[in-house]
Amino acid sequence: MGRRRATSAEPPPRALNTAVGICLASADAVGGPRAETHGDILAGAQHLASLWTAYLNGRSTVTPLDVPMMMILLKQVRALNGGYNPDDFVDISGWAGCGGEVAARMEAGG
Repeated sequence: MGRRRATSAEPPPRALNTAVGICLASADAVGGPRAETHGDILAGAQHLASLWTAYLNGRSTVTPLDVPMMMILLKQVRALNGGYNPDDFVDISGWAGCGGEVAARMEAGG
């Protein structure tokens, strides 16, 4: 006889080492309390599009340094539009550090 699985209010954790597991975990995240954490997706995307457009200032090419700078803008929109999520502030700090390293390496030629 097979073991009975205990019932729980939470779904079982997804195996993140297979394509199916990763996609199911993503569906759980997107279908979960995303709006509470990050704010309404359309409002956030509109806000972010405006910020990215202003940041690029008419340029059509995105540089390696633009990536961390624009990710900071993403985290700022999430912090402004969603509920308090300490991860937003940790990520802003992390992207700032990455941006500093990218800038220094670009300046040094590599």
